Amino acid sequence: MKNKNGKGIRNAQLTLKVNGKTYKATTNSKGKATFKITQLNKKGTFKATVTFKGSKYYKKVTKKVSIKVKSVWKTVQKGSKEKAIVKKIQRALKNHGYYLTYNGRYLKVDGIFWDYTKMAVKQFQNAKTLKVTGKVDEKTAKKLGII
Repeated sequence: MKNKNGKGIRNAQLTLKVNGKTYKATTNSKGKATFKITQLNKKGTFKATVTFKGSKYYKKVTKKVSIKVKSVWKTVQKGSKEKAIVKKIQRALKNHGYYLTYNGRYLKVDGIFWDYTKMAVKQFQNAKTLKVTGKVDEKTAKKLGII
C-alpha cells in the first residue's frame, strides 16, 4: 500500500476476503502486507477483496484482486516438524501396504518422519514409478491420496 507520492504506508491494517473467509494483516515499512491463507487448498485463480478501513490521514479503500494458487503441497522429508502431515503420510503408506513392520516390529503412526518413514516412502515411490527420493512431494502425495 502506497501513498500518492509512492511511499509505502506502514502499519496499515488490511483485511482480505476470499471464499467466505476473512484474513487480516498489517503492512510493513514498504507498504506490503502478507496474509497467511490456510483455506485455499486447490490450484487455481480466486477472486478476493482487500480492504483498508482508512485512518485519520487516508480514506477507506476497497480493491478487487485475483489470487493465483500455483502449488498447495510443501515437500515433506526426513526431520520434518509437521507432525499432523507426517501422520497422514504414515497412515496413507500403511493403507497402501507400506510402513507396516521392520525387523518383526510393527511401526507406529507417530508423526515422526525418520528412517522407517523415508524407507517406506522410497518403496512406495519405486512401486508407483515415481522419482525415488524418500521425500513426499506433490506427485507422491497425490498418489498416496493425501491431496
